[in-house]
Amino acid sequence: MKTQSIFAVLLIVSSVFGWWDGGHMITVEVAKQEILARDPALYLKIEKYVTILNPLCDARSQTFVQAASWADDIKDPAMNFWDKWHFFNKPINEEGLYVVLDQDSLNNNSINALKRCIQELQKNNTTPINNPDNISVQQAIMMRYLIHIVGDMHQPLHNTNLFNYTFSTNQGDLGGNKENVILLNGTSMVLHYYFDSGALRLADFSRPLSQEQEQQVTDFAASFRAQYPRSFFNERVNITLPEMWAQESYEIAVRDIYPYLKLTNKVTPEWDNLQYEMIKQQIALGGYRLADLLTSVFNPPVPPTPVQDSNNSTSTNSTSSISLLRKSNI
Repeated sequence: MKTQSIFAVLLIVSSVFGWWDGGHMITVEVAKQEILARDPALYLKIEKYVTILNPLCDARSQTFVQAASWADDIKDPAMNFWDKWHFFNKPINEEGLYVVLDQDSLNNNSINALKRCIQELQKNNTTPINNPDNISVQQAIMMRYLIHIVGDMHQPLHNTNLFNYTFSTNQGDLGGNKENVILLNGTSMVLHYYFDSGALRLADFSRPLSQEQEQQVTDFAASFRAQYPRSFFNERVNITLPEMWAQESYEIAVRDIYPYLKLTNKVTPEWDNLQYEMIKQQIALGGYRLADLLTSVFNPPVPPTPVQDSNNSTSTNSTSSISLLRKSNI
């Protein structure tokens, strides 16, 4: 009965937005747990960049974790210039069809959007802002987009676009939005929604969260971290380039998702379990990378101080003095 109710909710919400709160919130919760374990004061600093926008937001996104889906909440035809920030549609074109790529999509995508967010957050606001932390409205918006985009980049179908003789127009399959799968209960569901919902396991969340739901998100994140710790991913966890994150997700879709759909569109218990494990891995990995990214933005490493040669200490000090004198005269 619960499965049927979850599917009904999915069907209604899918037609409006197309991806889900659960995966985004758990990704951000993983990052939150990681940062709190390292430096609680740093987490409080980071959190302010989200919560400072609270007076302008509805009840769904008043916390760091629940703001993970704010970028979906504000989707509106009047602000469609942000729509392409949610995906990077790299073509899968095995049949060699002639594809005309949208020039705008080559520049306006999740990869470049994430870089734009980082650039804005790293700015030092020289003009005083009317809040104690000197956080600009641009930085507050970009912060909420950043925590969302990192989640999107770790969902494989946000990084692919299949072209074949079925989906031969310039649109392709839109990351699985034009394909359906038959679920275990016999009902049909859009392929993209299946993955956005965490293979239906992470769909039963509605914001603002109740205390029980908040605890569920916390528990999901803790269990994903326990099952797939940083060491599970080896050097992958240290990759910092957004282009490589998107490529990883693309390769998962090419290797594990689309080949199965060539054989059948029916979800089997075995394939369903495999996809859920992949989803858990991607959420955990996305959370680790988000934690590292936020740490690098808000607490960048201090460059090492050059070690002076004791034999040249006099000349070094003399040179330094000359440099200081020159600077003072400029």
